[in-house]
Amino acid sequence: MTKTRLFFLLLFALLVAARLCHLETLWAEETLPLAAAQEMRAGKVLYRDIWFDKPPLAPVLYAALGGEAVWRLRLAGALYALLNNFVDPRSLYWTQSGNFVIMAVLGGMRSFWGPLSGAAIYVVLQDYLSSQTVNWMSFIGMIFVLVVLFFPRGVLGMIRRKVMS
Repeated sequence: MTKTRLFFLLLFALLVAARLCHLETLWAEETLPLAAAQEMRAGKVLYRDIWFDKPPLAPVLYAALGGEAVWRLRLAGALYALLNNFVDPRSLYWTQSGNFVIMAVLGGMRSFWGPLSGAAIYVVLQDYLSSQTVNWMSFIGMIFVLVVLFFPRGVLGMIRRKVMS
């Protein structure tokens, strides 16, 4: 048997072994409701016996291990929910954190006012571009890439550099 055949045979065996190890696994993205239904059918109670994301003492553990911002983030989330009287599921989706990164990079991350000005720029751009075209996210993406390439300190950093020189 040649080395190439042996390599591919071992690779195939590894692939089969990995598949057999995860045969009974219910993946969260695909079958989370099914897993919850199976556990509830077995007599467990949702959010008492079944925890999808984190166990109930996870925030205490995070705080004990140095997560000082835990209480501030929980307070901010509670105040946000009270302010709006509603929590939209989109505020928990992963693209929301991407929007925050774009806002911070647009304005500049080296000062307090940088992310705030970036947020203002982002909201104005989003409002204007979405009224002009359906593909407004593409234009914001291009503007983001241009800012990263030509103004690495953000728009506020560019303004500061022009004022200082």
